[in-house]
Amino acid sequence: MNWDPNQIRAGLQQKKEAEETAVSFAAEGGPFQSSDNSNKTRMAGPGGAFAQKMMTDPELAGRVANWDAQFNQSNQGMDFNRAKIMQQAAKAAPAQDQSMEQGS
Repeated sequence: MNWDPNQIRAGLQQKKEAEETAVSFAAEGGPFQSSDNSNKTRMAGPGGAFAQKMMTDPELAGRVANWDAQFNQSNQGMDFNRAKIMQQAAKAAPAQDQSMEQGS
């Protein structure tokens, strides 16, 4: 059989990409690294490194706040906020019903 080296390289690259997970992708040379490797299943990355960096770097916090403000003004941001407000209202309604029952 004749094997094309380019096809083999492409297959190995596809195999490597298929094995990547959110945790392994973030841990392997990602922009935010942490020495806390005890919890490999965190969706926020290893040790919440991005959140820690955002709390200590005012420039990054400003960029994130700017992005958030722009997102809130977009159609998708308004839809997201509307759904979030409705979800919070649904959670608050049972609590109000219980307090009214206890008060009577």
